[in-house]
Amino acid sequence: KAQRENLGKAINSSGQEVAPIIAPDGKTLYFTRNNFEGNTGSPTHQDVWYSTLNDKGEWTDALNMGPPINNAGENAMTSISADGKTAYLNNEYGADGNMYFGFSRSFKTKSGWSVPRSWKIINFIKTAKYFEISVSPFENVLIMAVQGNDSEGGKDLYISFLQKDNTWSEPRNLGNVINSADSESTPFLALDN
Repeated sequence: KAQRENLGKAINSSGQEVAPIIAPDGKTLYFTRNNFEGNTGSPTHQDVWYSTLNDKGEWTDALNMGPPINNAGENAMTSISADGKTAYLNNEYGADGNMYFGFSRSFKTKSGWSVPRSWKIINFIKTAKYFEISVSPFENVLIMAVQGNDSEGGKDLYISFLQKDNTWSEPRNLGNVINSADSESTPFLALDN
């Protein structure tokens, strides 16, 4: 039986920590923090934070990822690539500094993370206030948890495929074998796709 272990004050704060993502090498923990004074812009807006594992096997004090991933809007990482060099993010980052509903990605460079760029999902369910997306290790399949008009109940799992024009197909509900009247969340695609 698995035992739960609190990650302690290095990770947990008086705010709200959600959506943890462990990097493929197991040495970096990314998460979204809300209701916290150290967030960019307003404490009530979400930011992406991270912690690294030190030589003693302990998580270091969490750090705000800062710009360009965090800005005054709602910032959240939804998954990371198999090589740890692409961060997949909720929302689109407008050139005007505003955030728009959608999906983006940022690339890790020698000088830090790149400005997030939109990655279009055809007819994405724009009524959703919160969604989670898992990108396959081969970047050819998305599994998303979102509430749409054809959901069985709360959030359902949907699938989308990368198209030749580098956009994602319209999300398709995975049906009632997978989805229930309750909410399905936190999708994940294993290395074998």
